Amino acid sequence: MLTVMERLYMHWEAAKSVVPEEQIVGVFLRGSQNYGLDNPTSDVDSLCLVVPSVRDVAMMRPPVAKEIKVGTDGGHVTLMDIREFVKQIRRQNPNILEVLFTKFMLRGEGFGLNFYQLYAKREELARYDRYAMVQSTLGMA
Repeated sequence: MLTVMERLYMHWEAAKSVVPEEQIVGVFLRGSQNYGLDNPTSDVDSLCLVVPSVRDVAMMRPPVAKEIKVGTDGGHVTLMDIREFVKQIRRQNPNILEVLFTKFMLRGEGFGLNFYQLYAKREELARYDRYAMVQSTLGMA
């Protein structure tokens, strides 16, 4: 049986089949393993943050938004443009905020300091609009 990190490496490889590796900020675990609610048959789901290329921005291409099935356990990696990620944080979407707190992640080489700054502010980001957080959580419930 593969570990969570081994499966995240598979997600990284799947993401590289869609976007160049230098545009990948990281692959972050989502779901039951983050909360200790997984079991031996749990799938692994992740979020892959992608920075658009200068050409993508200049040509006004739509942000990357794709879901890729990985492996045979039902797991998938969701590719998300960093611009959409920021929108979701502003909306206080718990499904997106959880990736700021996971201990299971693979980070892109070129985004170390920038990621650290984001990670260092995770508590503030998760609580900057408590009303939006409650509304978002109630909406999902």
